[in-house]
Amino acid sequence: MRNFKTTIIALVCLAVAVAAFFTVKAYLKKNADDSGSSGSENVSTTSEPTEETRVDIFDFDTSKVVKIESQSEEYFSLYYADEKWNCSSHTELDVFDNSVESFIKTFESLSGNVIKDYDSLSDFEIADDSMYTTLVLDDGTTFSVRFGITDNTETYRYITVDGVEDTVYSIYNFTASDILLTRNLLVKLEALSFSDGYNPSYFVVKKNGELMMSAYGTFKAAASESEKDSITWAVKEPIEIAGESDDINNLVNSLKDVALSELYDGECSDLSQYGLDMPTIEYSIVYSDSSGNKESRSIALGHKTPDASKYYCIIDGVESSVYTIDASYIMIDITLEDYIDGKLFYDMYTDLKTVDIHFEGSDHTMKFVFGDNNLEERYFDDVFVHDEDSYQDENLDTPEDKFNHLLASLYLISITTVDTDAPAEKGELLIKVVYTRIDGTSVVVECYKRDDTTAYLYKDGEYFGGYMETAVILYGDFEDYGIKGSLDVLVDVMK
Repeated sequence: MRNFKTTIIALVCLAVAVAAFFTVKAYLKKNADDSGSSGSENVSTTSEPTEETRVDIFDFDTSKVVKIESQSEEYFSLYYADEKWNCSSHTELDVFDNSVESFIKTFESLSGNVIKDYDSLSDFEIADDSMYTTLVLDDGTTFSVRFGITDNTETYRYITVDGVEDTVYSIYNFTASDILLTRNLLVKLEALSFSDGYNPSYFVVKKNGELMMSAYGTFKAAASESEKDSITWAVKEPIEIAGESDDINNLVNSLKDVALSELYDGECSDLSQYGLDMPTIEYSIVYSDSSGNKESRSIALGHKTPDASKYYCIIDGVESSVYTIDASYIMIDITLEDYIDGKLFYDMYTDLKTVDIHFEGSDHTMKFVFGDNNLEERYFDDVFVHDEDSYQDENLDTPEDKFNHLLASLYLISITTVDTDAPAEKGELLIKVVYTRIDGTSVVVECYKRDDTTAYLYKDGEYFGGYMETAVILYGDFEDYGIKGSLDVLVDVMK
């Protein structure tokens, strides 16, 4: 009995389901009919393109195309002359030939599914004023496509071809987008393009319209297969100082692969609306190509877009064309101090004879003696500095280790902030270091108090163009390579 009741219930459920299916089917058909009669944005079709049913729509020699017209969001008219593509409808655009050639090939290779069974082209919203693309060959032959709506999945778009009667084609929607001209298709979306043999020699950075840095690069070719070509940079403005060559090279090279997002405004008449009248940052590069010819490239960034994901920018000073660039693609928050080598002395210790230190009212002398067989001896205040284990202290450092540690701390005297204005008067002398070379020449480094936390720097009596923080460099402990901490430890071990 239980099995019989279960069977009856199942049959009732099945009947209800079948009835519901036909009810829904009838409802969907009615809605589809109503939708078609009211001019909906898409239509349904059971004739989807497949490998078996798809046909090639065009067959012509792509090299014979001499004119293109396309109407979508904008109207574009291109013509081929002087071995390049030109835009007569937008003369301000510098057309990227490779993009146009790809566009033509995509158009010629167009394929789709033939639809013959339809009532009216209006079902596909195709009319004389529809979006279209026309290609003209050098013999006057034309090929035109007019675009309608998409199917209900938005996978396919319906088109007609001028000259082919009573026929609609369905093509992939993404292909339809590829054969409608747009600004972004016509221009090269690469921020800075460089010729072969790229070899930068001059680099300028401006921030908020003001010069941040100019630097000259010196190229050195690799002398052997194990070496690499190198570029050494020297900063010339706002101060003359050695550049951090690795960091500058990394910054310069990072600009080579930056991609633009889009051509946002191809007819800009007011840069201020994009913050480009006084750019947030501007990079300029002068370089030599493989033939030794000088070329230059620049990119300037203004305000961020409303969603803050991109910056507005112009390329090579062309003010009429405003692009956008992804905010993560380019360095913005940089300072001059990031790219200078602010050390006042960086000769190798092997060139030194003595280092005289005047600090906190006391004087000390570090002396080097270089003998035969690469023998090196060190003296501190005329006392030989041992390197034997018997002189190790609780830190397992020999006196020679501490001597070298102090020397390393002296090499850290360097600019932490550039300030091109020399002080009217020197403050209290905090430290003076005289580096005397084996050849008898010397370099004098002096630090004068600027305030409780910083000191102005002088080299050979001349203002060095900035100041340094004193807390760590001068007064830091041994572990941080502070001069005071390192000197105290060495003095203590040499007692």
